Amino acid sequence: MKNRIKTLAARIGALSLALGLPLMTPGGAAAQTAPAAPDQPPTVAQPQAEPQYQDIDIDQLIKGARPEKKGTSAFFKPSPVRFGARIKQEPRKRDTDYLYTALSFFPLDPEPKVSHRMFVETPGGHILPVYVEDTQVEGIKRLGEGTATLFTGWHVYNYSKGPAILIVGYERAPLAMVQP
Repeated sequence: MKNRIKTLAARIGALSLALGLPLMTPGGAAAQTAPAAPDQPPTVAQPQAEPQYQDIDIDQLIKGARPEKKGTSAFFKPSPVRFGARIKQEPRKRDTDYLYTALSFFPLDPEPKVSHRMFVETPGGHILPVYVEDTQVEGIKRLGEGTATLFTGWHVYNYSKGPAILIVGYERAPLAMVQP
């Protein structure tokens, strides 16, 4: 099923680009894309350098990261983010097909393996579901619920609950960092 979704999403993305339709950015604006020059050879994807994670106010992001039209999602190039929150519920296995659909439009290299989600509580008291890369699951479980944590990850898309974030790293944070 996951491969069918990824294939369909890739076809939709390719068709959108071929027709000159815009892709969406985090603010809901259309991203400008230029078609590849026909005489240029295809480029080979290179592994991404270590991203520069942007410190964000997660509560402000939640307030402003909802799609303009209710019941839709806004896909865009994932952006590296870092924020403080408390672990509200440890990672649990969940369906992550939608994340892979979003990443099929703007893939990460290397492609993350994700089969878990968890809930975090922001300094402002928002409860936010987040995806968790499989390599991070056991370490986050060892920290335990209620632990103040500094998360690093990728803001992948926006939907009705706010930002969809993929957690790819963490460290214990000072309690003051996650207090309202």
